[in-house]
Amino acid sequence: MKLAKIYLMHALIYVLIGVALGLYMAANQNHSQMVTHAHLLMLGFVMSFCYACIHKLWLNGKPSKFATSQFIFHQLGTILMVVGMGSMYGMLMHPAIAGITMGVAALFIMIAIVQMIILVKKQPQLSNA
Repeated sequence: MKLAKIYLMHALIYVLIGVALGLYMAANQNHSQMVTHAHLLMLGFVMSFCYACIHKLWLNGKPSKFATSQFIFHQLGTILMVVGMGSMYGMLMHPAIAGITMGVAALFIMIAIVQMIILVKKQPQLSNA
């Protein structure tokens, strides 16, 4: 399966979870997870959707190991960030441990962004753009 479709499916799953979390917060009138909700939608849905579009429109062919590692870094970073934030704001994890978790997550997400820049830059039709 191509990475564009995999990214799109992940984006749709993230938006489903994000909407469910938003509905839960609204129903309970407890918005303590608002930051988690925002990061889930931004990193999970928006970034995954953007990466799906980049793969579909500009990155051709079979996914390389480098492209696959970019996908893995982004997904791990997103999951760790959401779990870390959710646990911290839900008071399920000590803030120091949550901080370390979110720090690792941010590093993974930054690595994924740099990898995507490299993937786009390597495309011959985009090198002069």
